[in-house]
Amino acid sequence: MESLIERLKAQGITLQVQGGSLRVHAAVGALTPEIRELLRTHSADLARELRGSDGLEGEALTVQGLVDLIQGELKDRPLPIAIRPGESVVDVGVYARSEARTVFRGCGLAAGAARARLWYLGIAGRTLEG
Repeated sequence: MESLIERLKAQGITLQVQGGSLRVHAAVGALTPEIRELLRTHSADLARELRGSDGLEGEALTVQGLVDLIQGELKDRPLPIAIRPGESVVDVGVYARSEARTVFRGCGLAAGAARARLWYLGIAGRTLEG
């Protein structure tokens, strides 16, 4: 599956898992009939591979699972919690819900930024590598 993902990337086609579904982003005309058939045939495997590359496993495959994980990781840290220079978390519950929604439903850049913030907090090692 990784080689198929790389092949699609080389053709300007990006894949993302949002809310448990595989989402395809491509320029007009990039999705040939052959590629559409490959995506249709292998969508479940591709989604599984993409989730694995994010490190999202088990309970964290849902927004609520990720919220619970973030809250569990941050609950004992004193507030505010620095997430990058100039930004800090003052309400763990609001932060956890916001980041989890962004990871699952945000566009590529927003989701990547959310993953980076979670990595900075030390949550990435087990849950969101990449």
